[in-house]
Parts: sequence; structure tokens; C-alpha cells
Amino acid sequence: MARTDGGTASRAPRLRAAFAGTRALRVPAFRALFAAQIVSGVGTWSQNLATSLLVLHLTGSAAALGLVTAIQFAPMLVLWPVTGRVLDRFDVRRVLLTTGVAGGVTALGLAALAATGHAPLWAVMVAVGLFGVAGAFDRPGVYTLLPRTVDEDHRPSAIGLVTASNAVARLGGPALAGLLYATVGPAACFGFNAVSYVLVVVALALLPRLRATAADGPATAPAESSGEPTRPGGGLGLGYAWRSPDLRSALLANALIGCLTFNFGVMLAAMVTFTYDGGSGTVGLAYSTDAVGAVLGGLFGVGAVVTRRRTALACVGLGATIVAAGAAPTLVLFLAVLPVMGMAITLYQSSVTALVQQSSAPAMLGRMMTLLTLGWFGTTPIGALLIGWIADALSPRAAMVVAGTTCLVCAAALALRKEREP
Repeated sequence: MARTDGGTASRAPRLRAAFAGTRALRVPAFRALFAAQIVSGVGTWSQNLATSLLVLHLTGSAAALGLVTAIQFAPMLVLWPVTGRVLDRFDVRRVLLTTGVAGGVTALGLAALAATGHAPLWAVMVAVGLFGVAGAFDRPGVYTLLPRTVDEDHRPSAIGLVTASNAVARLGGPALAGLLYATVGPAACFGFNAVSYVLVVVALALLPRLRATAADGPATAPAESSGEPTRPGGGLGLGYAWRSPDLRSALLANALIGCLTFNFGVMLAAMVTFTYDGGSGTVGLAYSTDAVGAVLGGLFGVGAVVTRRRTALACVGLGATIVAAGAAPTLVLFLAVLPVMGMAITLYQSSVTALVQQSSAPAMLGRMMTLLTLGWFGTTPIGALLIGWIADALSPRAAMVVAGTTCLVCAAALALRKEREP
């Protein structure tokens, strides 16, 4: 009996460590925010697919679809100088409440347009553009809000879970959209997204009392040479980020990775279609297996403190798995690597997010989170052109090697300096 108890006791710490990624769910404020993010994310991904299908149905033009997609994501690139300052100067919860209402109303407008059966393309473009404006504040806003919902011990778990929720949305949203679009029509997809924003607004309005942060008495970030603290100030935050070695290296590496690595839509579709002669169903399977790994990465990739060295290791893992997937000789092996690659994606995103949060003064957090998300999404359209050209001119395998090597180069740059002494 003693041996059985001892064995059980020895397994308990391992089980607790395995599920450490869920510890932030014990905090009521975060639990409400997390649930709303999952439902809203599924709705957004559902709307994205429905928008693509609707535009193709209305125009029969891939160029028109490209224009609509550019209009949706252009606000993130155009508004980033404003986004960060708004998040730092105003109550983040109120900002997210405003964008939540705007997103829901816009989705409802798209549902009304789709229900007519002959929506004018210009009206769809206007609605999608307005939705993009709201979205430009949402992602950095959620990450900026996290320090007010959980304490420092729970923050790595919260970051991992929010990152994993994006993978859940990426997995469930298109599947739901495909079902609704085929059985009910595009208006149902947009309507579901509108309803999902109702949950977001309710969750934000009913959040328990948020934690106070040092934003009410600004903290400082390290300077590179003198050892003197760098005071947070006005402006876009570029000078502030540059003077902090951790912020500078993390944000520059993240921008390069966002540009040349985070083009998985292009790479996965090209690999399956041209390298393995797979069809649309196989492309969907590739997305799903990658997303499953990303969810697991959010649950298990939690540490108390994230250092530049740990972020560099996450870059190494991401680069190595992308290169391995690109070198897979068969489709079966390619699909087998994708869950590991998905896990590496989430581990990298969680690590770099935590590093930027830990290195930022609370008064500058909104601007630093905006720069981080700009690196993820603002540079991707530029890199997509280059990665697509490499896939056409050389091969999809070569494109994945370039993407993976980018991560390895960034890992070396992150590890080049010694960790800053506390």
C-alpha cells in the first residue's frame, strides 16, 4: 500500500506540470475573457471563409477576392501608430467593448447584405474594411488586458491559452462556416459572428474587478549601455523598444519571422497540392493537424519566466520542424510532422509574447503589443509574395526551407547577447 501511495504521489507533480498551462482558468476574470475569445475567434474565422466564398460567388474573380482580403487587413498596417497609443492612454476594457460592438454591428450588416442574395461588392468592401478597423485593436488589446486579469504567476498560462484559443478558432471556424454555408447560406455565418460578439461584450462588461498594474505608476525598461532605466514616454514606442535589448531583439526577430515564416497558408497548400498531388480535402486535413498541435502547444508550453534564451530555443524548435516538414519524402510523413510544427508555432508565439510583456513598462504595453502583432500579421502579406515566388520558381520545399532557416537565423540573433542581469 505504501508503494502504491508513493507511486501516486510521485505521479502527481508530473500531472500538475503537464496541465500547468490551464492554471489561469482558475481566475474568474480570465476564464470569462478566454471563453469569449474562443467563441469570437470561431465566429471571425467562420466569417473570413464565408466572405471569401461570397465574393467569389458574386464576382467569380480571384482578383476581387484579393482586393477584399487586402482591405480587411490593411487597417492593421495603417492604424498601428494610433492603435498602441489608444491602448496605452485609454481604459483597455472600454476600447475592447467599443470594438466588440463595432465588430458585431459590422457582422450583422454583412449578414443583411448576404441575405439579399445580390449584395453589391462595394458594400461588402466597406463592411469588411470597418471590420478590419475593429480587428486592428482587438488582438493587441486582449494581450494588453491580460496583466489586469491575472497575476504574474498565472500570466504565462494566460498567454499560452489565449494563443491556443487562436488555434482552436482556426480549427473550428472554417469547419463551422463550411457547414453553415452549405446548409443555410452565407448570412448564417455572418450572423453567428455577430452573436459571438454579443458574448464578447457581455463578458467584458461583467468582468470582475480588474487588477491594478504599474501603469498607474509607470515602471521602467532597461537601457542597453548605461544601465540607466529607459522611461516610457509618448510617441509610437519605437525609440523605447530600440533602447531595450530584449525588446529590440524580440520585436526585430518577430517581424522577420512574421514576414518569411508565418505564411503557412501558402506553404501548406503548395506542399500538399504541388509536391504530393493532394486535393482540397488533404489541404484541409493539413490545416487541421497543424491546428491540433497548436492547441497542445498552448496547454503545455508554460514557464514561470521567459528569457531571451528560451525564446531563442522556441525559434530553433519552430525552424527545425518547418525544415523537417519541407523535407518529408511522403505525404504521410508530412502530415505526421505538422502537429509538432503546430505545437512549435504556439510555443514560439507564447514565448515571444511573454518576453515582450515582461520587458515592457506597463505604460508602454499597448504600443509594444501592437508592434508584436504588427510583426505577426502586418509583414505577412509582404513575405507571402516572396514565399509564393520561391515556391513557384524553385519548389514548395525550398520555400519551407527558407521559412525554417529564417527562424534559425533569428534564434542565433536572440542568443547572441548574454541575458540581461536583473
